[in-house]
Amino acid sequence: MVACERGKMTATNCVQHCRQVGDPEGNFHDSGRCAIRKDEAACVCCDRDEPGCLL
Repeated sequence: MVACERGKMTATNCVQHCRQVGDPEGNFHDSGRCAIRKDEAACVCCDRDEPGCLL
């Protein structure tokens, strides 16, 4: 099972995923973090100009 640990997905580096693979719509982003969505771990991508987006 994939889970979040200290803001990171145990099986995926969300920052790299958001920069190289992108979000479900195929858009690339500056950063990302792991979050629980619908009881599952997922990468949540963001860009540096968004409030709370850590690089």
